[in-house]
Amino acid sequence: MERSQWSNLRRRAVKRTNDRIAKVEESLYTGVVWQMQGEMVSDIDLAENVETEIVSEVSDDETEDDEESPPPLDLSTSLSNWAVEYSVSLVSLSALLCILQEHHPFLPKDGRTLLKTTTKYTLEKLAGGVFFYFGILKMFGKTLEYLSSKIPDRHAFSLQLNMDGLPLFKSSSTQFWPVLGMLRGKGYISSRPLLIALYCGQSKPTSVHEYLGALVQELGMLSKGFVMGSKTLFLKVCSVICDAPARAFIKGIKSHSGYAGCDKCVQPGVYICHRMTFPEVSAVCRTDESFRRGTDEDHHLIVSPLLETGVGMVSQFPHDYMHLVCFGVMRRLLDMWFGSGGPLRCHSSSREMNRVSEKLVSLKAFVPVEFARKPRSLAERCRWKATELRQFLLYTGAVVLRGVLAEEIYSNFMLLSVAISVLANPLYCSSLNGFANTLLVSFVEHFSRLYGPEFVVYSVHGLTHLSNDVMLHGHLDLFSGFPFENYLCTLKKMVHKAHSPLTQVIRRVSEVEMHNQQCSVELKCLKRQAKGEHGNGPLPEVFEGEVQQFRELVCMSSGVHVKIANGDNCIRINQHVALVENILVYKDQEYIVYREFEKSEKFYDYPLDSREVGVLVVSHLSADLKCARLGEVFKYFRVPFGVEGMFHIASFTTTNEVEVVPAVWVNDNVCKWPPYKPDALHKAVRSHEQPKETWTPYPVKILYTSHDFEDARQRLSRAEIESDLQSEAEDDLRKRKPKPRQRFLPAELVIKKRPLPKLPAIPSLSSTLREAISPEPLPLHLSSEPSRFQQQCSPKSSRFQQQCSPESSRFQQQCSPESSRFQQQCSPESSRFQQQCSEPSRFQQQCSEPSRFQQQCSEPSRFQQQCSEPSRFQQQCSEPSRFQQQCSEPSRFQQQCSEPSRFQQQCSEPSRFQQQWPPEPSRFQQQWPPEPSRFQQQCSEPSRFQQQCSEPTQVDPMLRCEF
Repeated sequence: MERSQWSNLRRRAVKRTNDRIAKVEESLYTGVVWQMQGEMVSDIDLAENVETEIVSEVSDDETEDDEESPPPLDLSTSLSNWAVEYSVSLVSLSALLCILQEHHPFLPKDGRTLLKTTTKYTLEKLAGGVFFYFGILKMFGKTLEYLSSKIPDRHAFSLQLNMDGLPLFKSSSTQFWPVLGMLRGKGYISSRPLLIALYCGQSKPTSVHEYLGALVQELGMLSKGFVMGSKTLFLKVCSVICDAPARAFIKGIKSHSGYAGCDKCVQPGVYICHRMTFPEVSAVCRTDESFRRGTDEDHHLIVSPLLETGVGMVSQFPHDYMHLVCFGVMRRLLDMWFGSGGPLRCHSSSREMNRVSEKLVSLKAFVPVEFARKPRSLAERCRWKATELRQFLLYTGAVVLRGVLAEEIYSNFMLLSVAISVLANPLYCSSLNGFANTLLVSFVEHFSRLYGPEFVVYSVHGLTHLSNDVMLHGHLDLFSGFPFENYLCTLKKMVHKAHSPLTQVIRRVSEVEMHNQQCSVELKCLKRQAKGEHGNGPLPEVFEGEVQQFRELVCMSSGVHVKIANGDNCIRINQHVALVENILVYKDQEYIVYREFEKSEKFYDYPLDSREVGVLVVSHLSADLKCARLGEVFKYFRVPFGVEGMFHIASFTTTNEVEVVPAVWVNDNVCKWPPYKPDALHKAVRSHEQPKETWTPYPVKILYTSHDFEDARQRLSRAEIESDLQSEAEDDLRKRKPKPRQRFLPAELVIKKRPLPKLPAIPSLSSTLREAISPEPLPLHLSSEPSRFQQQCSPKSSRFQQQCSPESSRFQQQCSPESSRFQQQCSPESSRFQQQCSEPSRFQQQCSEPSRFQQQCSEPSRFQQQCSEPSRFQQQCSEPSRFQQQCSEPSRFQQQCSEPSRFQQQCSEPSRFQQQWPPEPSRFQQQWPPEPSRFQQQCSEPSRFQQQCSEPTQVDPMLRCEF
């Protein structure tokens, strides 16, 4: 009775209170929903040719929605959206519902009922774990339906895939292997990856065919076409982003630590100092056709299931620069400079490391908002994330390392930094692609001489192939692993306990898809949004009427934030670098009030003039304010250089006061002091705010200079008493007088430090060179150039062919025409190698050019040169050839079978073997009858090597393992 009464009361309460609650909360929740949709539309990044069309369609839809007056969200829907958006646990949500139910009886008690958590799913046990397939159309259905009305019929979507391992717990080996996907195309891009499939087990899947079976089947159906609305659409894979171990697993090839581990070229690895290295920089590249045919048998382990989908197994598996460059190369360089790795001559002292760390920490106030992390000390470099390594490589490293590392080491780093900067820039990645490839090849070659060939491992060698991937797929950020790694963190947060982690993720994903009304795609547009209205900034007098002032302007096309605060106020406008002073909106147009830097110089000239790639040293900030209408925004990362970014402890001579001031405020012992309140003054000092003409000048005396604000503040109290902190600080270094060091060896016997290798010469960058050095992308089919095996198997002279000449071949001399061991084994009827070599082999058919060995062997080979004059054995014997002179009778076995001793018949005089062997019948003579043996009966034709050496033939180089 109680339950039925409660149900009746609940129904009545729902009818009575729904309208009242909806009216009370209508304005609040409707505003949130439209605000999210507005942000979604403004985040669009649309091409110019379709901008007007899509904007008008969105506005029409919004008008229709306003006319229809959609029903407001009720309390239960709002709660469910809040729980999904902020990842509220079911326990917390259920506890909240129990409290709210006292006032709103229509609400459920359990959070699963509110979120409509799915309970219908089927798990598959395969590949040593548990697997669930969500599906491509199911996860991208809303996105494809949204885009289908804005694209032409028979449009082909491009899908980017990612597979990687994700460990879940520190105390367990349980791990996820998700299959993630993103839509890539002209005019749109996925805002976040979506989960297509998920595997959970104690290790990676034991079978790649079972792991990718469902994905391959659906990709095959979607590539043939599917209907969405009234249009026929297609979906194909454009690229597969993986790290090196996952890429080897998916492709079914040797790992990156194997001899045939490079998946871009055919060069064999060299094992040096417990490392697999790849020293060549110009080896023959692999192609999709050669991979499909399995030309390099040492490279392949199994047949990948992705071959069935038509994916280019070489061209569409680009190197991810997050793993290759940031983790693979940049972290290794830091460890060799400031850690225990690398040669001793490249190490830096702890004092130099602390000096670099201080500079890095001092740059926190100048890092733009687009960067997720601020610089940290080098002492924490082992915990640096990929974004921190990328920031150091492209921006801060060139500044903080200058003057700390040796010139050769610093210039080698600049080769890498400039090359990656070019390839990551959408403006330069195509026009300067060839130049960037030259820089990367030079970096690898000089890296080998600088640090040693044992450090040219897979990640360092992979830099030589990076420019080709950029030519095929665009700039580096279009095929990086950063968005997928971010989603892995979200995926890991869905697991709240160790029991059934896969089931937890399935339920959380169903809740997100049930309540997520946004599509996972961003269209491209040129809209901007101004934020933070204020009224304190400088305002030009040219404007008439009402002018709005803002602190921030967000450019939706690129996600760039322009602010008046330090760190985000440096932009390029009218071909000049300027600092933003104010942001104005006048008659729906954006204007920028700014001050220009009057002087700009190059920052470096090796490997090219830094101004060619937009790196400048600016100074002399103008005092005149300018105003201009804002067009396309180019934002700069302004890093203090020289005295900028440093702090002075200044003594004001007129007021007899001391204070910490930024170095940019002091010029010729005159400090400009702002008329700010204490809070604003402290913020201006920490952020190195640029001085203005309205500030009051004061004569000062500099007592101490530091890179760190906190260090200067600690010495400020001492500065109130001491007159010269700089001399006092220098005295601290001389408190301990070191004892004179005794030399254990005379000065002339001390080994001097080996000089570092010279830097490679880089061609100057000119307009003519820019066109000449841009290579074409790698072909998707078999290259016309001869492969490694084609070069080894030439029709003229191979290594074995030159070694086996008719005159002095070791094997030919051993194998007489009558009967020899090899001849008896290799009859024309039953010889395996002879039957294989009677027709052109697989590699012989591929060979049309002279081989590598042919080119090397235009002169007589080593064996031919040795045999042109009397050899060591020839000098010992009276005849020219060792084996011919030793073998006066037809063959060794014939001699053994007809004479008492095997070696007795070989030499006309008693030899070492003849003295050892008694004249009685030998073991072979007793075992073998004088009649023709089994091998003699089989051998009626010349032997394998005689046939190969009688005329120039092609020999399969893989046969050498049989010898």
